[in-house]
Amino acid sequence: MKRFAVAVILSIIFVPLNARAGNRESMIVSAEWLASHLKDRKLVVLHVGPREGYDAAHIPGARHVATADLSLPRAEGALFLELPPIDVLDAALEKLGISDDSRIVVYFGEDWVSPTTRIYFILDSIGAGDRTSVLNGGMRSWKAAGHPVTAEVPVVKPGRFTRSRVAIWSSTPRG
Repeated sequence: MKRFAVAVILSIIFVPLNARAGNRESMIVSAEWLASHLKDRKLVVLHVGPREGYDAAHIPGARHVATADLSLPRAEGALFLELPPIDVLDAALEKLGISDDSRIVVYFGEDWVSPTTRIYFILDSIGAGDRTSVLNGGMRSWKAAGHPVTAEVPVVKPGRFTRSRVAIWSSTPRG
């Protein structure tokens, strides 16, 4: 099982999705790329990791997200981190400021690579994978490059999704 998890993570990091996404943005971005685009109006930066770490220091403008924020509450007999109905997921992503035209960068605050890739897959499943990237090296590479961090929590204007996105699961809850 451990080898499978490593293989999945490596495929996310090293295998491009060009076969599925015609003219996609890069799946991995550098700290320098992100620093040069931080002021872009459509950029949404998502910090994955413990809330305490985010509160202490994050990339300016980043919003905190946890896999639990985008999953159904854990219930007896249910799948772990099961995705909610699409309208619930859309609302959670809109609350983070994500819209149909957002350029999204996800990064791990404290070496939480696996939850970061989970967030990437969630975004890919709603049709945003072609404009979502992972920050290469996460917060560690951001700091190593000498870029600023902040404890200031940004004011987030809610985003807007249209129903033109194709999801890989039904919006009808199981019952």
